[in-house]
Amino acid sequence: MSNTKFTKGPWNLCVIGNVWASDTKISDMKEPPLQSEIYRTKTDSEQKANAHLISAAPELYDALDSYEQPLRVAINILHRMGSAAASEVADELRDALGASCSALAKARGDL
Repeated sequence: MSNTKFTKGPWNLCVIGNVWASDTKISDMKEPPLQSEIYRTKTDSEQKANAHLISAAPELYDALDSYEQPLRVAINILHRMGSAAASEVADELRDALGASCSALAKARGDL
């Protein structure tokens, strides 16, 4: 995550639904954003689920980022094998790699 612009993890979920990174508040799941024109009231269970997802974001980013190079290597090896089955798996991995690269770019604000 060294080339990212967002607050480095770990992010921690507090009992009241706030997400913190050290002494920095990342998200407040209990208060509507002041700039938002539309705010949908969420149930407590949905707010808690959203807070858990938000607090896991840095680890999810790191995990997804760590798969890029191994996937590229696996795709090249599978294509060199030459069988139809290996090529089919390589194509599926290439699709997964493309989706993960797009998600990482979105998280960085590059899209």
